[in-house]
Amino acid sequence: MSVISRCAVLWTLGVVAAACAGGAGQAKARAIIQPSCEIELASPAGGIVQAILVEEGDRVRKGQVVVELDSRVPRAALAISEHRAKSTARIEAAEANVRAKRVAFERKRKLRDKGVASDAEVEEVELELQHAESLLTVAREEQVLHRLEVARDRAALERLTVRAPMDAVVVRRLRDEGEAASEFEPLLELVVLETLHVIAHVPHEVAAGLEPGDRA
Repeated sequence: MSVISRCAVLWTLGVVAAACAGGAGQAKARAIIQPSCEIELASPAGGIVQAILVEEGDRVRKGQVVVELDSRVPRAALAISEHRAKSTARIEAAEANVRAKRVAFERKRKLRDKGVASDAEVEEVELELQHAESLLTVAREEQVLHRLEVARDRAALERLTVRAPMDAVVVRRLRDEGEAASEFEPLLELVVLETLHVIAHVPHEVAAGLEPGDRA
């Protein structure tokens, strides 16, 4: 998920009349209320918008899924990599081959000790054992690689799910379901209303009498 944040300057909620304490009386001033932060949500992966799970005006919680892109191809890739990672057939076959070659090597060595087999014959079966052990090592390394592929494919799938980075309110949907979205193209606009900023335009004679801490 990509977040583009512009704080305290972008979205005007409204104009209010604020009563500013000053001198012996009160004066009314026009003020602009702004959210503390505006957020544009995007996906780091491009694709077709499969579902937009929120409407304008909805409140969202941090971590809530708000947009999903088409994930059929990444899901299929993940299923394949998970199957490969779980399969132990090649390792089991390689282990069985190593056991058989080790038995053959020990048998041939005993025959040599009895004078029935030559050193060359022992060396031949020893090389076969070493080759079988190398094949087992390769099979185990491939298993590790398949597990890494699972992690990679899961991450690719997660990139197609857009989540709210914090508690906020949806103010604008920038894409509709079925539309194509490019990488990092904004899909939703959110605003954070937990903290608001008020910019009041007060007359000079009133502002001159204001002190930090005065109530408005």
